[in-house]
Amino acid sequence: MMSQTLQIIVLVLACFTSSCSKATIPMGSGNSSNIEVNYQYDGDTVRINFMNKSEVEAYSLFTSYFNPLYTKSKYLFRYDPSKESIKHSFLPLVNYINTVPTDKRIITDEALFNEHQVIYKFEVIKPGERFSLAFHKDALCEKSREKMILDFNPNDITWSEIQKSKSAVEMNNKMILEFAIYKDTSVLMTKGEEYRNPKEFKEKAKSYEVVTLPIVCN
Repeated sequence: MMSQTLQIIVLVLACFTSSCSKATIPMGSGNSSNIEVNYQYDGDTVRINFMNKSEVEAYSLFTSYFNPLYTKSKYLFRYDPSKESIKHSFLPLVNYINTVPTDKRIITDEALFNEHQVIYKFEVIKPGERFSLAFHKDALCEKSREKMILDFNPNDITWSEIQKSKSAVEMNNKMILEFAIYKDTSVLMTKGEEYRNPKEFKEKAKSYEVVTLPIVCN
């Protein structure tokens, strides 16, 4: 049996708890390079599992917004009126993520739209490995918000373009989670590269695959 490696990271914030584990898993018979994702409930915890089914390719999960300062930000909860769906999106706001943080920290939701508050962070999922996240269900499944942010393209959005819905949005028991998967993060992890080569940096920042996971909130 293949040996397993377990890594736990615990982050606590009021009604949010995040723990991360990574374990080596046996490979199946296929050669798919895709990331498979699923979820399961464990009491009040929602565990999300990312599985790299490739035998050769490593992938990187964008994790900057898993910081408990950002996870419950109102700008990550968005409403799509055309589909009448609610999403909790962890896709990068590429105009506002840097490689070097500032010493002056902002602890409000608006930190996501200020330079040098959020830096690029990733979890590398090697071939045949699994990475798991565990959220308290209250962090993903809220009952209502007086005004919800209307959905937008995270690759192009600016602070002045943010819009809120005019009336309260009643949460149902369905939520769509969005995650960003990268193949190459070398440019994004090089300090100061956003200033030395801004065009290439922006192109690399946008070169992710969107992984969506519909969940049912208990």
